[in-house]
Amino acid sequence: MSFPAALSLFVLPPLNGLVAAVAGFAWRRRRAGRITLAGGLAVLWATSLPVVADTFLASLERGIAGPNVASDMASPAAPGAIIVLGGDGATFFRGGVRQLDVGALSLARLRGAAVLARQTGLPVLITGGSVMPASGPIAIAMADSLQTDFAVKTRWVETASRDTWENAALSAPMLRHDGITTAYLVTHPWHMRRALMAFRAASFKVGGFKVIAAPLSLDGKADPADPQAWLPHMAAWQKSYFAAHEWIGCFWYALRRG
Repeated sequence: MSFPAALSLFVLPPLNGLVAAVAGFAWRRRRAGRITLAGGLAVLWATSLPVVADTFLASLERGIAGPNVASDMASPAAPGAIIVLGGDGATFFRGGVRQLDVGALSLARLRGAAVLARQTGLPVLITGGSVMPASGPIAIAMADSLQTDFAVKTRWVETASRDTWENAALSAPMLRHDGITTAYLVTHPWHMRRALMAFRAASFKVGGFKVIAAPLSLDGKADPADPQAWLPHMAAWQKSYFAAHEWIGCFWYALRRG
């Protein structure tokens, strides 16, 4: 893990609340310390509630609609490819050798891409470099899974990118080189906002490259009327982490884009 990535963990839930609570406890004899302790505990509690985490995550998904495949394919500037953004990875040992496999996020994106590929007949580009220490590019593992698990071949594999910004910067020229100027973009709905920002920035460098959002299905949201939505749950911390990570990323991309 890079130093910036490791540092970011301390400003994202749940570690940000834990760090604040520990720091506040250490200085609890002072008023500022007690306030910090209370604030840290409040963050830990709030981000563990499904109703809070789901609302936070849903804020990223507003305005992100799925594609109208029939209309898109009938357009004079119809999409010519499908881009799948690399996600997480998992490792396993085979014959004493550590190997990289796709994680749950990556597998969900591959499934969405496979469905879209069968609907449209379009070729697929997978983009993603190394996501784990001492591991190969996730794009290669995803391409293998797409072929093995979904019987869909990958035409382009981009393996050097380290984040979403580089996913766009490196994959757009590859497609443009082959005459493709419009493509579907497959990723999670909560990740789509930041991904579109990256591709819009990359489009200027390749003379214009249009991306049509093709997000996966929205996650089920907690019902505020359900008492369990107000009880702490470990999965809520993960959703809160994703939401905070994406909003910080969107802010950073807006600055980077200028």
